[in-house]
Amino acid sequence: RAVQELSPVCARELCARAAELSGLRKGWDLERRILDAARASFAATVEQAGHRYRRGETEFFWEGEPGVCRRFRRPGPGEARDAFEVAFPELEALASQTVPGPGEEPVRLMGAALGLARMGLAVGDRLKSAWDSAGRAGGPPAGKGGPYPEGDGPPRAEVDPGGTAG
Repeated sequence: RAVQELSPVCARELCARAAELSGLRKGWDLERRILDAARASFAATVEQAGHRYRRGETEFFWEGEPGVCRRFRRPGPGEARDAFEVAFPELEALASQTVPGPGEEPVRLMGAALGLARMGLAVGDRLKSAWDSAGRAGGPPAGKGGPYPEGDGPPRAEVDPGGTAG
């Protein structure tokens, strides 16, 4: 049920939500069972953080077509969403919905939509990359030398249509 409500949803958030809904205490064994069931039932993608300041993989589960997202799920009041736990296509949807006014920086507006009061270089670069990828290039630069070290590009989702990622 959590995947249908939250899609696309990262593995960590899915496990926390499923544990909350079931009333069970979150632990390694419960997390393994939740992820096994999600992998058997839903398509999954894995994104590389791909930034020199923050590396790793995040697995996302999708209710519909993996890699396609037309809406951004805003955090609840007083909550924030980690930009690295939001699927890149969802960040692109956020970028397409962001309309900066004169003098407003789109990356800061996107960060505010995530509920972030402050953001570091890695988060700003990820949001700038989503802004550019959504065809909204031309906003303020993310920083000296662009958002990625030479040879690295924006995060890419690797689609696992059989739901066997992991």
